Amino acid sequence: MKNNYQTQTISNLNKSNNFGNQVTFQQSALGNTSISGGPAKLQEKGMKSKIEKLSDQIQELRKNLNSEDQLLENMDKLNQKNHTVLSSQINALRKAFNMLADVVMEEIETVKVDMFQELQDQNMVLEDRVKQLENRIVQTEQEQNDKLNYQQVEQIVEMKFRSYEKEQQQQTQYFEQLAVQLKDENNLFLEKLKVIISNNSNRIDILAKERQNMQQQINELKVNTVDFQEKVALQEDVKFQLTENNKKFIDFQKEFVAFKNDLQNELQSIVSKQSEIFSQKQMQNHLENDRIFQQLIERNKDIEIQIEKNAFENEKLQSEMQDGFKELAMIYKDSAKQIINDFERSIKEIHTDNKFCLKKLNQVEDFLNQTRDEVFQIINQQEVSVTKKFDILTRSFMKIK
Repeated sequence: MKNNYQTQTISNLNKSNNFGNQVTFQQSALGNTSISGGPAKLQEKGMKSKIEKLSDQIQELRKNLNSEDQLLENMDKLNQKNHTVLSSQINALRKAFNMLADVVMEEIETVKVDMFQELQDQNMVLEDRVKQLENRIVQTEQEQNDKLNYQQVEQIVEMKFRSYEKEQQQQTQYFEQLAVQLKDENNLFLEKLKVIISNNSNRIDILAKERQNMQQQINELKVNTVDFQEKVALQEDVKFQLTENNKKFIDFQKEFVAFKNDLQNELQSIVSKQSEIFSQKQMQNHLENDRIFQQLIERNKDIEIQIEKNAFENEKLQSEMQDGFKELAMIYKDSAKQIINDFERSIKEIHTDNKFCLKKLNQVEDFLNQTRDEVFQIINQQEVSVTKKFDILTRSFMKIK
């Protein structure tokens, strides 16, 4: 628009110069023709006055055009100055915005690094807490296993105690049955002894009867023998048999007495041994039962004390674990809240900084738009005024023609 306006003004100036040349040519022509006649002088004077007025108007127009050119040059200079100032301000704002963005990014990076470091520290603390809790859980599991093992041992001890009671009952029943059996065996042995004694007495009676029979036979032989030698031989044989039988009978009597004595001694020893063994077994069983019962009572007391101790420790550990879990949850919750709040605050600060920068940029853009609109308005006004003046000049020239 500026170049078009300048070209229009130059063309208008050329036209005005041509018009001035034409006027001067007409003046010279009129001057040449004014010599010839009188009434023409009046016309020349009127034309001269008009031409002088037109020349004055043309000079004023030239002055106005020169002032307008100077105005346009000043406007161009101001526009260039404003453009350079605005471009420098825009560049400065861009640099400031870039610096601010770099600073914001550095702050974000530092915040990220700090947050990452804090998260790592908190993760380390949480890992240590988790390890401690795992160790406590392992300890509690071990204690629970110990408790279960203790319960199993207690059950086993109870089972063994019951089995021992059953064994004791079975042993007492066995000893009672054994005592009854020994009594029955003693009775059978006594009955057998009585039978043996009765059998031996019968045998002795039989031997005595045989001896009597032999004596009768000897007497009969004595009576009935005819030959003395035969009688003597028979007597010798009979004597030999009698001596042998007497020896056998004496030996039998000795053996019977010894057997009887041995049987009585064995019976007495067996009965005494059985009674001693039974009494010893009873005493040993009684003492063993008392000792085992006392041990079981003491063991039960120790087990009850250990159970109470373990229960108290388990309750204490459970309460500590619950407190630890609560503390860990509170720490984790507080740290998470703090991290979230810091992150939100940093984001809000970044947003506010961005909003401030955008606001500044919008203000700069508004200022640039406003100045540009003002410049365009001034240029348009100048163009309108120049066109009006040019229209006036053209009209005046047309009137002159």
